[in-house]
This record gives sequence, C-alpha cells and structure tokens, in this order.
Amino acid sequence: MSYRLLIIGLGDLGQRLAAEISKFAEIDELILAGRRIEFGVTFAELLAACSQIKVRFFELDAEQQDAVEQLLRDQRPDLIVQCASLFSPWYLRECQHPVAKVLRMAGFAAQIPAQLPPITTVMSAVREIDFPAPVVNCSYPDLTHPVLAQLDLAPTVGIGNVGMIQYRVQATLLQQSKLSGTEVKSDLPLVRVLAHHSQIRAAMSSIRPSDTSSCPKVFIGEGGQRADELVYAGLPLMSNRYLNALTTASGLPILQALLPNKPPLRISAPGPLGLPGGYPIKIINRLIELDLPQTINLETAIQDQWQSTQLDGIADVDKDGTITFTESTKALLRQVDPTLSEPLAPFSARERFNRMMSYLSTTS
Repeated sequence: MSYRLLIIGLGDLGQRLAAEISKFAEIDELILAGRRIEFGVTFAELLAACSQIKVRFFELDAEQQDAVEQLLRDQRPDLIVQCASLFSPWYLRECQHPVAKVLRMAGFAAQIPAQLPPITTVMSAVREIDFPAPVVNCSYPDLTHPVLAQLDLAPTVGIGNVGMIQYRVQATLLQQSKLSGTEVKSDLPLVRVLAHHSQIRAAMSSIRPSDTSSCPKVFIGEGGQRADELVYAGLPLMSNRYLNALTTASGLPILQALLPNKPPLRISAPGPLGLPGGYPIKIINRLIELDLPQTINLETAIQDQWQSTQLDGIADVDKDGTITFTESTKALLRQVDPTLSEPLAPFSARERFNRMMSYLSTTS
C-alpha cells in the first residue's frame, strides 16, 4: 500500500526530513505546508523531480487552527510531522544581539515561547476534528509534550535528542566491533537510552559532566547492562544546525514505523505518552509503549527526566500546563524584562514570544 504524509514547517529540519521521506517506497504523496510560498512551491517541485513521487505545497500558518483543520480534512494524511516553530532552535545561538546572549545563558527554557505555539495549534486542530493520524513533533518534545499532556493535547511522540544519543552510541559500538573483527551491524546488541534534551550538547561534544548523575543512561542488551560511558566515546561534533542530519537519521525509523502495516520497532525517542525527556519505546501497530529495561522502573525514569528538565531552566509544569522557570533562569530573564520570567501558560506563549522578539529587534 502507498501512503500520504504531511510535513508542517520547512525550516532546515523540515527540508532534511522531506528530502529523506520522499525516498520512502511506501509514500506516494508528500504534502508540504508552510508560510514561505515561493520557496515552498519550488522546493516541492525539486523534490518531485528527485523522488518521482507527487509532492505538493500548501501555504499554511500553523498558528491558525481553522486553516490546519481544513488542511487535514482536505488532504487526509496518514502521518503528520510537525516541524514548525516561531524561530529555529539554533537562532539564539547564531544571533549576535546582546539580548540573545542573555537568553542563551538563561537556558533552553528561554526558547519555549518560540517552540510551543505551532504544536499547540496543530494538536488543538487534531483534537477538534478527531483526526486519527499520529503526530510526530520536532519542536522541543522533551518539554512541549508534558506541557500539552496537561491539556490532553500531547502529540504521539517526538524525534531527536535521546534518539541522537542512541545513534551515536550505536555508531561507537559498530566501530568497536570493526576493530575487533566483527562488523556485522545485525549482530550489535540492543541499545536503549534514557536521556533529556538538556544533556544533548555535552553528549554531541563528547564532554562528560563532572556530575555523572546528570548523564544519559545507556542500557545494553535485553538485560539492560549500563554503559553510560559510550555516550562520550565518539569524536566531538560541531554544535550547530548540521546536527539536524542526526535528528533526521534517528527520526526516520520512527516515521516509517508509524505508517500503517509496519513491523514493530524498538528505539529511543523524546516525549512518548506525554512524558518529559526521552525514553526507550516500542512502536507496535502505530501505538507507543515504553520499553524500559528491568533494571529501572517507570517512576524512577520519570523522576530522572524531571530533574534533567531543570538543567534546561524549567522548575515545574503545573496541572494546567503552566511553566515555572528555575531561579537562575528567572534572574537572567529579568535582565531583559521582568515579565519574561513570570510563569508561562501554554496559550500565552505567542504573546511572550512577541515581547521577547521586541528586545531582539532593537538596535544593539
């Protein structure tokens, strides 16, 4: 059978995913949606020529719920991949404005106003029309999913972060097997990873923190033997948007497994079941279940991920989804504007984003 897949948001990650998804044998139509009409139309034309499948672009503001609902009704995708954000997660790192420097110091929590609005709208549209397709979210799923879970709006699962760490560990194991003379990929052991977005930079840089309690947890084989040191065994990678290549590679198996009539998949992914951080999971018949080893229970795993959330600058998420920042993050946000440090309700994120951008738009 052939299926139809929708990608919302055509930034760097959305483009990379689209290019790879267009090669899926089971996809006969790829739908692209975003705000940049001229780029979107020509990019769709390029992908259609490269992949020899039907690729169409639709103009869409992912913050307009009625428009999202209409697109879903009209196109009926079998899978939705949500990549839209108000700015790239790399924007603040690349921006030279002095306010951007303060926001970077405040932690990734400072970016939540840019990441939350599109996925909130998309999930509101999905729930409003009871749309059956799974939703894979690429916008800070380690935090946006537990926030949206409080509103019964959690996406199916995310990609990136813990999945990237799992792929690096697997690459290290493969390299070690080659050195030992056994380089058959299928012979490598099962790798399961428990990790949070807050740990990704150190993991990609191969810099192990002095506080090992804040490290990702790696479980090898069915027995779950710990091998956390493998996270830092590879060469350092550049911390820039080129890492989206690894997000893409580690996310593609998840997208394939969520299409109809696919075999089960065991992998690690962020934000499953509306949980904070990232976990080992199974995808069976398009449904997600956790795949924790027997050496760690769910309560401990969730507590571990909430503790790691604080390293991003998040102190708590209330029962209505309101986000409270840590004291250190609040202190830095107050340097820009005291209101930026106040608790953030999910549906107030766009207003908070506009206020933040007003400072980034001033002459430095």
